[in-house]
Amino acid sequence: DSKIALVIKKVGSCSLKKNRGGFDKLVRIVIGQQLSMKAANTIYKRVCDLCEGRSVSQDKVMKLADAKLRNAGMSRAKLIAVRDLIDKIDSKLVDVESLSSLSDKDIETQITQVKGMGVWTAQMYLMFVLNRPDVFPSNDLGIRTAMTRIYGTNGDHADLELIADKWRPYRTVASWYLWQSLKLIDPSKPPSKKSR
Repeated sequence: DSKIALVIKKVGSCSLKKNRGGFDKLVRIVIGQQLSMKAANTIYKRVCDLCEGRSVSQDKVMKLADAKLRNAGMSRAKLIAVRDLIDKIDSKLVDVESLSSLSDKDIETQITQVKGMGVWTAQMYLMFVLNRPDVFPSNDLGIRTAMTRIYGTNGDHADLELIADKWRPYRTVASWYLWQSLKLIDPSKPPSKKSR
């Protein structure tokens, strides 16, 4: 794919890596839904401070009043999602400790049982926590925007999937580059001699 190749040349090496999963990472993804990275990081840090640590603990979140989490910046919908996640873990419908041993589809099935956690949440977990190589979040606004800029598509789901099909089995990496391309002035042009 010559168009994504131009983006790769401009951006450089991919920095995706596997992270330790679990409750904390799912909460972090939920907090980040429909927010800028800066806003999401600020809210996440506040919730960590409420949990008196560098990550969000299930036990400590359970003991926190809704009002404290709302004051930290969590919306009502995100609070409902986190509370429902705790309920699903307690009832053994979601097993966050064993997610990494499941297939992509099974992980998606478990995560999407939680109110407020849809396919996008599952895809972000697969990509940025478990570093699964072949995930393509075609409904993500950033992905759609980048592909419209680079490929001239109208954002139609089927068109995006068709373009992305040639990136298998590394659609996660291609998606990462698409997000990075949003920081570039014109990702569809070759890098200048100065930037090489």
